[in-house]
Amino acid sequence: MKLVFVIQHFPPFISGAERQAELLAQLISKQVTSCEVITTRFRHDLPLRSVTGGVRIRRLRTWGGGSTRLVVNLLVSFLHFLLHGRKYEIIHAHSLSPFSLGSIIGGKIWGCRTLLKVSSIGDEGDVAKVKRHPFGKVLWRLFLQTDLFVATTPTVVRELLDHGVPGDKIAMVPNAVVTNLDEMPTSSMRAAARASLDLPDRPVVLFVGRLVPQKGLDLLMRAWTDAVQDGRATLVLVGDGPEAKHIAEWKRASEHGETVHMVGWRSDPETFYRASDIFAFPSQEEAFGNVLAEAMAHGLAVVTTRVGLAAHWIRDGESGIIIHGDTAGEMAAALRRLLADASLRERLGRQARKDALRFFSADSVVGAYLEQYRRLGKNATTSRAA
Repeated sequence: MKLVFVIQHFPPFISGAERQAELLAQLISKQVTSCEVITTRFRHDLPLRSVTGGVRIRRLRTWGGGSTRLVVNLLVSFLHFLLHGRKYEIIHAHSLSPFSLGSIIGGKIWGCRTLLKVSSIGDEGDVAKVKRHPFGKVLWRLFLQTDLFVATTPTVVRELLDHGVPGDKIAMVPNAVVTNLDEMPTSSMRAAARASLDLPDRPVVLFVGRLVPQKGLDLLMRAWTDAVQDGRATLVLVGDGPEAKHIAEWKRASEHGETVHMVGWRSDPETFYRASDIFAFPSQEEAFGNVLAEAMAHGLAVVTTRVGLAAHWIRDGESGIIIHGDTAGEMAAALRRLLADASLRERLGRQARKDALRFFSADSVVGAYLEQYRRLGKNATTSRAA
């Protein structure tokens, strides 16, 4: 099987979709005959060709800014697949970007089978952005030529159905999570991790993600003021983004500002997961929520809104606590409850880890993708025979 991953940005550009694409490429490349990644050279210092984690990466030159760059990305991708599409059997594209669309159109000319993974939903999601474009109707019809759409949760499936994607062209495959932990972390292991990060030896509430409004950070800030009245806990924020300045101002003004640690973006937040007891995730909209799955796999008790995977794989009171509204009071109450009860944290975290390793394990997710590739290959053979 000759497979190519297509994504507009790829690490060192980092967000949830890019990290997941990198992980999948490394895992799946070990199971297929040939696998490479085609992406853009979004920084001039990046090599045009490289190998990372055993995966060959080819970066195509693009130029311009704003809408011009998006058009260029589409054309560059289309031309690459027009010239080289015969090398591939299956194109696995990530996100409904112009770069992905160019690969789908160009690959179709050579009879490549195409799979497109939806990375975001809602008003700022993949489909909504395409349809808001002045030529949105035409672009969406082109995207509908994709052979198979991949949704990470039932919520994404419903959105695709609502936008006219036939049910037989949708497959649900959750994202994969990998952890180096062989067992449920103990309190002494968490204390050692805190020491390595120079954090106080007291319960740690962790947030990992982009510091943007849709992640619900304003809710978390208001809740923290109420939840940590005695100052016997630490809030650690791992990430960067436009909300960083606002959060820093709140931290300076808060009487409990010393309990808040902003550590910026980290390429590998593994040690922060190990050091923490609770994972707070007040996001407003998620297709999946990779960091939530990672926190579960590390055995953290999670407090989350009902978004992404939480709506389907977290059972309120059994494997986490679901915030049903958008009030800071409910979030604060959940945090206070967990901070005061180590046995509850342990019970929820243990079940969360068990569920994450069951539903989001690398073996399970890779197996599901290989099955979809085989499905596409079989359909291609049937179509040619007809």
